[in-house]
Amino acid sequence: MTSSNKVNLRLGKTYTYLKLAYAKLTLIEGYVAKLPEVVPQKAQGLKKADLEKLKNDPEAKKAFSALSNAAASMEMAGAYDNYYNHDTNTGWFRVQTLGAEGHMYLRYDGSTSGSSKNANSMTQFKTSINGFDNYVNQYMQAPQWPEVVGWGSTIMGLITIVAGYGTGPAGWVTIALYYGGALSTFAGLTSTVYATVSRLDLSRVAAQYCENARVMNFNGGAYWENTTFSVVNGF
Repeated sequence: MTSSNKVNLRLGKTYTYLKLAYAKLTLIEGYVAKLPEVVPQKAQGLKKADLEKLKNDPEAKKAFSALSNAAASMEMAGAYDNYYNHDTNTGWFRVQTLGAEGHMYLRYDGSTSGSSKNANSMTQFKTSINGFDNYVNQYMQAPQWPEVVGWGSTIMGLITIVAGYGTGPAGWVTIALYYGGALSTFAGLTSTVYATVSRLDLSRVAAQYCENARVMNFNGGAYWENTTFSVVNGF
């Protein structure tokens, strides 16, 4: 790739990010416009004396204890809107993965309480999503490398990256394994500084974990029972 092509590629990526940012800003402005108008009111903040009273208030202690217990019982993991929430006390869960359309996600709400089928499936689903979360956030270091979002957005958008290799997580696994220009393609989605052979392989494993969870939700009836199903917009 020539230096001019690299510059054009970076400019193209910057333009795409700006378009996405503008679209999100427009969406937020739309939500704000629908909010009801209210008259601002003065509110007294907490003083140190108020906090001391709360520390010694039996009811406040009960409330704080309940919140702590609820937080301790909630297990969660995920990346790019492929995730799970599971309350191990009540059994309630939510599982969500990329669907058949770009940035559209399949969601199931249900409970593992009294359902061995859901409990077993939840264990399997957690394994896949935990793997996806770990590889994206820990091994690929997405929080430290903002350009990784370019790869994630392309995968979750089901955009054709290389003709004939499929789209989404499964398509990326195929590209990483069999396409000769996989590394340069990965650099185009992230950056030339970030893209290395080892990180390319990490992205392949991450995509495979994501696809494993996705397959479960595509075949929801085989894994989940007595659940509420919905399709939602996402990353």
